[in-house]
Amino acid sequence: MHMADPTFIVYVLELEPAVWDVPKFQKEHIGHTRSRECLYVGQTAKTVEERLKLHLAGEDQSNKYVCGFFKKIRHDLVPQEMKSFIKREDALAAEAKLGEELRKLGHPVWYR
Repeated sequence: MHMADPTFIVYVLELEPAVWDVPKFQKEHIGHTRSRECLYVGQTAKTVEERLKLHLAGEDQSNKYVCGFFKKIRHDLVPQEMKSFIKREDALAAEAKLGEELRKLGHPVWYR
């Protein structure tokens, strides 16, 4: 039996405003205001819900901002064309592109 190749998705999570109290987050977002939602953009071969569970459990590849400041999943901020990729490299490029697009809209965004 042949297993299907994994598909990768880009996802957006909204963070609690208290993330502004973290100096490293502040430093990354000089010039941004607290008037827009703080966001985290990531990519995964899992469902968003499965990936979120790993973040919240503090697993090896969890993000400390998501672990400490998760507010809600923001499916509404992910364009349809970023919901399925065959190659991880394409998902990584889309993650960076979406992160920059959301920053241009005034959101403080954490992504790598």
